[in-house]
Amino acid sequence: MKYYDKDPASEILWRSQPSAGHADRSLALRNTPGKIPAEERKSIATNRVNVVNEATDTYHRLESLLEANAMEILMASDPGVRIQAQYGWIKFRRSGVEKRHMFDLLACFSNGCRSLYAVRHEEGLGDLEIDLELIRNQEMRKHAHRIILLTEKEISKPAVYRAREILRARNLKNEKNNALALEVLRKLGGRARMFDVMLNMPDTAFSITWNAVWVLIDAGLVIHDHPAADSTPLSKLSWLRISEGARHAN
Repeated sequence: MKYYDKDPASEILWRSQPSAGHADRSLALRNTPGKIPAEERKSIATNRVNVVNEATDTYHRLESLLEANAMEILMASDPGVRIQAQYGWIKFRRSGVEKRHMFDLLACFSNGCRSLYAVRHEEGLGDLEIDLELIRNQEMRKHAHRIILLTEKEISKPAVYRAREILRARNLKNEKNNALALEVLRKLGGRARMFDVMLNMPDTAFSITWNAVWVLIDAGLVIHDHPAADSTPLSKLSWLRISEGARHAN
């Protein structure tokens, strides 16, 4: 799934941008005093999931593990993405009645695309899909290029695993090891199993090769050669292939 294709026909300037260096919120806007008892609010706030985007030095407190997993997938999809937890309220009308909606995530990608995400379990969707379509038609141009619904179908375990491996690899990357892994794959004909790449890396631990391959995948130089690579965990038996751009590079 591509998370940040920009619509060139929709060039809008917004005042609000996610900011770095602080928590998005200390208490969710949906859980304001007067609506939820103080004891329950305290429990909700204490048990939130915390995520740090080291690329933008931003700390996030999220309402659910599903939201946290969605944020990690978005962070992995673009190193320069800036994310804000919760955006709204956005007012819209359904059957002549004014409604309002709080989006779970706002993401501003490095290519300028601004996206709003509603994150829900499929069993709890209710009328959400109808509301999102109404917001798209009535209010979206004031806030974002697009509005997307993410469920556990998109936020799958393999997708989360892939995102975490990419994020970890970015923090541990070593240019020398990355170049060596790419050269080994070239010598193996441009396509080989992960295990064979590991065996042909001289005096290098398997963990170092593993990390180097994930860096190369993140950079688009190497491809996990599987028809459903985005939803299939990488293993030592997985096939790797040099991308066309890397194949012809010097």
